[in-house]
Amino acid sequence: MNNSYTIGEMAKLCGVAPSALRYYDSVGLITPRQDSSNHYRYYTYQDVAKVRIIQNLRELRFSIEDIVDMLGENDVDHQLALMEKKRAEIEEEVKALQTSLQVLTNRIAGIRSAMEQEKSFFSAQMKQLPDRRVLSLRKKSHAANLESYTLYFNELISLAKKYDIVIPSHFMIIHHHIDVNQPWRFIAEAEKDIEVCLPLDHTEKLEAERVIDGGLYMTMLVKGMAGKERFQDIMQFVQVWLTEHGYRAAGPITDVLLTDMSQLQPERLPEQVRAEMQIRLVKQQSNI
Repeated sequence: MNNSYTIGEMAKLCGVAPSALRYYDSVGLITPRQDSSNHYRYYTYQDVAKVRIIQNLRELRFSIEDIVDMLGENDVDHQLALMEKKRAEIEEEVKALQTSLQVLTNRIAGIRSAMEQEKSFFSAQMKQLPDRRVLSLRKKSHAANLESYTLYFNELISLAKKYDIVIPSHFMIIHHHIDVNQPWRFIAEAEKDIEVCLPLDHTEKLEAERVIDGGLYMTMLVKGMAGKERFQDIMQFVQVWLTEHGYRAAGPITDVLLTDMSQLQPERLPEQVRAEMQIRLVKQQSNI
């Protein structure tokens, strides 16, 4: 049985690269013995055991710095403290991964749902929607176009990152300047008042959050970004629908984007975007 191993033999024996062994040497984890007769450096069975210990700790996601600290201190309490710290870090990572998994699951379901709903576009219906907590950013400007929406959502995403929020499946755009009850000329001339939102499921109260009131909503699936003429046609359709069903709009238009964020590429957006338009309803007062 060999009592010593060259770096090549050691690498093969433990399944590591020679560069890894050299690195372990450079940080003081494993220092091979030098043969005084030929100046070659050799490893021993003790080094084999230490390599396996290092590999095991790396599998537990300890950094090399942590391993140097752990193996350099012959103190069980210190090693236990390092392990408890690592466990807490892994618990946080698991929590973040579970959040990402849930968001990804929801986004997959959202894409599948949008694909299945293709035949229902421009068909209005009524839905009872709950109160919804959202992360909110509201801006006023003279333009409401793809460029302004992109910049608003960019700012909203930065805000979400500040709160460590994983971007969910659907963005929301609320058009506060659009009063569906008014004639078209008032809508077209109004200063643009846009709110962009992200749904929240955090239990923690956030400074930049608000609640969108629940209630009875008219909803309609729409396809593509509407230009002026097409949007005017949509507004006319909505106003006729409201009159026929005896309702008035009790708030602005909210567009919930059904298209996944991964598909919101600006050069394709005008044709690809799918959204559910939502308008909260109140019963029309009788003139009698």
